[in-house]
Amino acid sequence: MCNIVSFAGPIATIVAASAAVFVTWRIGRGQLSIAKQQAAIAQQQAELATVRLQHELYDRRFAIFEAARNFFVHQIYVYGNVSDESYKSYFKGTADAVFLLDETVTDYLEEIRTKALRTKF
Repeated sequence: MCNIVSFAGPIATIVAASAAVFVTWRIGRGQLSIAKQQAAIAQQQAELATVRLQHELYDRRFAIFEAARNFFVHQIYVYGNVSDESYKSYFKGTADAVFLLDETVTDYLEEIRTKALRTKF
């Protein structure tokens, strides 16, 4: 009986170590699964941010288009002149163009502004 009791300590240590390894392995698998889900969510959030940015850019660019169109149609085409109010409205509406549009369009809008300013005086 002395032999069986002397093995109880090492056997208990081996069982405890095995249980610790098993629990650690299971926790590791759970963390890996969570990490994969977090990566997928981060990817989806990045895609959503890209779509949202495109939508916001469209809205802002369309506002610039509206300002230029209103300036042309309502002021120049209909009335044939440039009023202070319409010039200020055009200037304010196209002020952000440099940040939202390419250089060609920005230069064109600036040329229109310069010509409108010359015809105003």
